[in-house]
Amino acid sequence: MKFNLGNLAHYPLVYTDDDTHPHTAKYICYLSLKDGIVHQGTSGKNKPIYATPLHACSFPTPNFCCPGIKDTDLYIFHPSSAS
Repeated sequence: MKFNLGNLAHYPLVYTDDDTHPHTAKYICYLSLKDGIVHQGTSGKNKPIYATPLHACSFPTPNFCCPGIKDTDLYIFHPSSAS
């Protein structure tokens, strides 16, 4: 399917090209495998296909610097955490 930033069910797949420039895949798909879900993306027909395991994301974009719990704060997984 064509990646749509406005669709909350679509996750961007960012990859680096041969010159290490970041790009967002124009087309994405989700594949269910024995180990879990794989997120695949490409820039078009006959272009390389990139893949990464798909993990749950509570927000559409990562929180590294905004107020609230950051995606890098691993203490939220401790059993004593109130989160």
